[in-house]
Amino acid sequence: SYTDLGVLGPVGQAYRLRFTSPGLSAVTSDPVTLTAPGPLDLTASVLSADPVGNVTADGQSQSFLTATLTDTYGNPLANEAVVLALNESEGRALGSPSGQTNAIGQFTTPLTSTVTGVTTVKAYSNSADPDNEVDTVGVGFIADEPTQIELVSGDGQTGEVATALDNPLTVR
Repeated sequence: SYTDLGVLGPVGQAYRLRFTSPGLSAVTSDPVTLTAPGPLDLTASVLSADPVGNVTADGQSQSFLTATLTDTYGNPLANEAVVLALNESEGRALGSPSGQTNAIGQFTTPLTSTVTGVTTVKAYSNSADPDNEVDTVGVGFIADEPTQIELVSGDGQTGEVATALDNPLTVR
């Protein structure tokens, strides 16, 4: 009888255990099928973004962030707490900064921004503690196509081709 025998591996896979000892006959078990995942492995878990770049910084276009929590063997962990944190928060918004993983070990929420550039997001298990960090992803936001331009100064001038104007033409 073994009271502390542990077997870890992909859930649903069957194993036969073989026990040997000097001077005794080897014994092979009936098939053992793993039915539950092992503990969370922060190095095997990931944070991804879709799309990861070229998202319009209009406050409405979204990149979907997905934290996937697994054990060492890639088995999904359901009902695990996930916390997302933005390194730069001004002009950026998460649909939900925290939640629980679903049956396939995933928590998904949208990210929007009104600021161009890369927005860095970190995922944590349970709390935003550096010891619980799962992964980091950067999402690139770009300016929207201009819909209008406005003349600021320099109108009504004339000049020679390839010659600078006295008062530069300025638009925004």
